[in-house]
Amino acid sequence: LKQAGRLWHHHFTNILFNYGFKSSIYDPCFFTKIENGQTMYLILYVDDILVVSSNQSLEDHFFSYLNTQFKSVKRFNDNLIFLGMKITRDESKHQIYLSQLDYAQAIVDFHLDPSIPISTFPISKIDLSKCKIEPQPLANTLIGKLRYLADRTRPDLLYSLSYLSKFIDKPSQELMT
Repeated sequence: LKQAGRLWHHHFTNILFNYGFKSSIYDPCFFTKIENGQTMYLILYVDDILVVSSNQSLEDHFFSYLNTQFKSVKRFNDNLIFLGMKITRDESKHQIYLSQLDYAQAIVDFHLDPSIPISTFPISKIDLSKCKIEPQPLANTLIGKLRYLADRTRPDLLYSLSYLSKFIDKPSQELMT
C-alpha cells in the first residue's frame, strides 16, 4: 500500500513514454511531446491530468490512446477542473481565470449549518486562548481545506486562517462557528 502512488506514477509514465512523451528533467510530473511541429504538454498530479496542445486533433488522438489503456478516462472540454480549480479562458482578452467556487461551496455545505445565524465581527476579537476543549479533527480538517482554498485562489482568507491556526491545538466553539 505504501508503494501504490509510486507504482501508479511508474505505470502511467511508461504509458506516456510509449506514446512519445518526454519527461522534464526539472519536474518528473511534467511531460512534453513534439510531433510534426505540433506540441503537447501534460502535467500529472496523482490521478489528475492537465493536457494542453497546439492542435486539437493531436489531443483527441492522445485521449483515444488513453482510453485503450484504461477502462475510462474522463475528459472535460468546457469545464476544465484541475486540482479543484476551475480554469476558464477568455481568448478575446487573452486572460485565464481560476475559480474554486465548487470547492468552497462543498466546504460550506459540509461544515456549516445554514440554520444557525452568526454575526460577523473582526477576527481579532475572538479570544481562543482560554479554551479548554480537547483538539478536534473537524477543526483541523476545516482549516486545512480553507488553507488549500486560500493558497490557490482566495488569498484574502490567509490572515484569518493564520490567526485561527494559532489556536488549532485547542479549538473552541467559536472556531467551529
